[in-house]
Parts: sequence; C-alpha cells; structure tokens
Amino acid sequence: MQSRAAAIVVGLVIAGCVLFFKFSERDSRADEVHDEIAGYFVALPDYQTHGSLYMQWLDAHHSDLFNQHYHLGSRYLPPHFDGGLYIGDLFQAMIHDASQAGYKDQAENLRILSKNVDWVDE
Repeated sequence: MQSRAAAIVVGLVIAGCVLFFKFSERDSRADEVHDEIAGYFVALPDYQTHGSLYMQWLDAHHSDLFNQHYHLGSRYLPPHFDGGLYIGDLFQAMIHDASQAGYKDQAENLRILSKNVDWVDE
C-alpha cells in the first residue's frame, strides 16, 4: 500500500514538473512575442508622441490573444504558436480600441502596420 502511494506521489511530482516547464516555456515565448510586436511600433510616424498609447493597446490584448493562439502540445506534439492568427486578431483589437477612443490616425497607422508585419510560424 505504501509503495503504491509513493508511486502516485512520484507521478504527481513528475506531472507537476512537466506542467511547470510547459507553462514557463509558454510565458517566456509570450514575453518574446510581446517585445517583438512592441519593436514594430518604433517605426510608426507618431511613435514619439503616441508610443504609450500603442503599448497600452498592445498590453490590453496581448496576454489573452497569445494564450488563445499558443497550444501547449501533448505527449506526441510539440508546443505550437499560431502567430499569423495572433497578429490578425491583435491588430484588429488594437485598431478597434484606437477607433473607439477617437484616435483615427493611430488606427490607420496600425492598419498599415498590420499589412507590413510578416509573421513566420515556427
């Protein structure tokens, strides 16, 4: 009976370690993607005056959309990030926020930028 309980505990510890690794890998990738998207904003013509707005819109949507498009994988499949869909959904959400807040020029800048961001899925 004790050996069975010990085996269950060991199994749970191993499963916990695997999950911890998968989630920490996802979080690390999320930070990389966030920084990469933020890097595109520097090229916008009004970045000096409206950069904080672009970051605010990115921060508002990045985590939820990243998690929606990142698949942890399984025993037989590696993790996968569908960056193309993420980019489309992210820019659509940011453009919507900018338009709703009355920032028409910034919405147009984001629309133009979204057409120039080429994402290659890994």
